[in-house]
This record gives sequence, structure tokens and C-alpha cells, in this order.
Amino acid sequence: SNTAAPIRNKDGEIVAAVEVVRDITERKLAEERHIRLKDLYAALSLTNKAIMCINNPEELFKEICHIAVEHGKFFLATIVKIDSVSGLLIPVAHSGNAIDYLESLIVSSDPSSKAGQGPTGIAFRSGVPYICNDFINDPMTKPWQTAAIKNGIRSSAAFPLEHEKQIIGALKVYSEKVEFFDPEIINLLQEMAANISFALNNYSHEERRKQAESALTESENRLKLVLEGSREGYCDWDIPSGD
Repeated sequence: SNTAAPIRNKDGEIVAAVEVVRDITERKLAEERHIRLKDLYAALSLTNKAIMCINNPEELFKEICHIAVEHGKFFLATIVKIDSVSGLLIPVAHSGNAIDYLESLIVSSDPSSKAGQGPTGIAFRSGVPYICNDFINDPMTKPWQTAAIKNGIRSSAAFPLEHEKQIIGALKVYSEKVEFFDPEIINLLQEMAANISFALNNYSHEERRKQAESALTESENRLKLVLEGSREGYCDWDIPSGD
């Protein structure tokens, strides 16, 4: 027979087959990670384009969640914002296969509440991302583990969103795989969250600019009406010089 004999170690254990399996597994994991990073780079690029094209925060949030799921290949994505009255962190946009999971959640910013001691509450208060690579075994996720198991969630990450130097919510993404978030993926998602925060600040600056322009236009219109209704002219008086 031309079949090669298996290679064994001194204890008689087959080692060659084990090495082949290990090599195949490592190559497969490397390929999966490469695809994962490629998807995330595409999602980040599309997020930046959305930021440049969309002038409404609510529409932007919806598009970013859609991009995270469709192009970033996350199982679920949502953006939550703080409700100033209740202190709850409420989803304002979402996309993905586990919408029922979001609808079952109560998440708070209050550290004294059990609903505020999970990943999102911690990320919101600290201003630092909370990465949960094993959702079912993380003690911080205990109140939400039953719903996560039911909906196929195995890892998650929450990234704080800032508006004018205050944390106002978070970008949250979920995967059906354990250990999904490695350092490079985390860095890409942090960049995405930072770009969203930058967009929110720009919206405020633009709104203030429009308000200032509107106030100036209104003032000019009032002055025009006064002048048109009067036969008298007007002049500028420089008080310091008396001219």
C-alpha cells in the first residue's frame, strides 16, 4: 500500500495528524479575521461617507446601524441615548437579527440600579468602551444573559458617544461569536464612534450658525422696515470720538 504510516512520538501518540489539523484551523481563523477586518474597514469608510452626506442625527444613526450590520457583519447594532428624565439609555436606532433582544432590555445610567451595572451603563459613566468577549459568562451581563442566549448573542461592545464634551449615549454592537473583538477591531470601532461624536458636534455648530444668520437677517429686516417707514435718514455715531 502507498498509504504513509502515521508519525508518532516516543509515547506512540500520533502527532503529524494533529499538526495538520492545527495548521488548517489556524489558517481558517486567519482567513476569517482577514475577512472580518476587511468588512469593518468597509463599514468605517461608509460611515464616514454617511457623515458627510446626512445632515440629520436621527437619519445618520439609522444609517450607521444599517452599515454596521450589512457591511460590518455584526449580528446586531444599536445607538442608545440618555433620557434626561428617567436616566434610561434608550435605543434611538437599530439594525440586525435580534431586535427582540433590544425590546426586552431595560438599561440605565444609574450605578445604584441593577440595570445600570451592565456594559452600557459602565461605558456611559466611564467614557471608556466596555468589551464583552464572552457575554454568557461575564458577571456584568447577568441580568441580560437569558435574553442573549435566546437571541444568539455571544459577545458585545459598547462605545461611548460624546456631544460637546458630554457623554450622551453609546454605539453598541453584538456578535454571535465568542472572542469576536480583538484589539484591531476595537480600534476601528473606537474610530467609528469618534467620527459619530465629531458629526454630532458639527450638527450643533451648524445649527448655531443658522440661528445666528436667522437672527441677523431678522434684525436687518426690522431695520429696513423702520427706515422704509421713516422719511428720515440714519447715521453712525462713533461715541468715543464724537464724530
